[in-house]
Amino acid sequence: MYKLKLLIIFSITFLLIGPSSFAQVPNLLNYQGVALNYTGQPIANSNINIRVQFNVLSGPVLYQENRIVTTDNQGHFAFQIGNAGATNIFGSINNITWGTSGLGMSVFMDPTGGSNLTLMGTDTLATVPHSFSAKEATYADTLILPYQRDDNSVNSFVVNNDNTSTFSNAIVGRTFGGNTNNVGVLGEVGLTTTNGTGVRGRSYTSGSIAVEGLVIVVQG
Repeated sequence: MYKLKLLIIFSITFLLIGPSSFAQVPNLLNYQGVALNYTGQPIANSNINIRVQFNVLSGPVLYQENRIVTTDNQGHFAFQIGNAGATNIFGSINNITWGTSGLGMSVFMDPTGGSNLTLMGTDTLATVPHSFSAKEATYADTLILPYQRDDNSVNSFVVNNDNTSTFSNAIVGRTFGGNTNNVGVLGEVGLTTTNGTGVRGRSYTSGSIAVEGLVIVVQG
């Protein structure tokens, strides 16, 4: 029976798709390694079976997948966890909370490509630089226009302003284009909607204003 060694090179890749879009985090994890036999020689040009599991400490398995991958002349292989082509899938990679303390990954391998899997090791996941970028992009400082997104949720766009000053505003619409038909804030309701509201304001305190519109005429 072979004593197998597996050199792991693991990275979680979070991508920022395009300079004019929000940060989009794909549910795919880049994984690569080098498969070695009991003498330390590469298991070259072979189809091997890799199983990856995620769990918190000694808790239940959160996600699992098996994948047949092909090594090169140096025993190197690479794939994306969560991508199409996996088998024996358990759980959903979309439901893993990556910031959970003690989240670990276990790797199993059968060098013959069969189902006789041997545990290669278990490691606790640590944050990598790209994940810091994704975390910082969770809340954007600016919204690049034009921007449009179709949404089926109850509230498509919500802005909370917790400032306690007298004249704080949650949303301000201004137009300075010089056209007489410019609109600062526009609300539209589809033709098939009988009770829809384009713009609605609610006031919960006496003397406050829910929706206010100002027309400033500049005399020439």
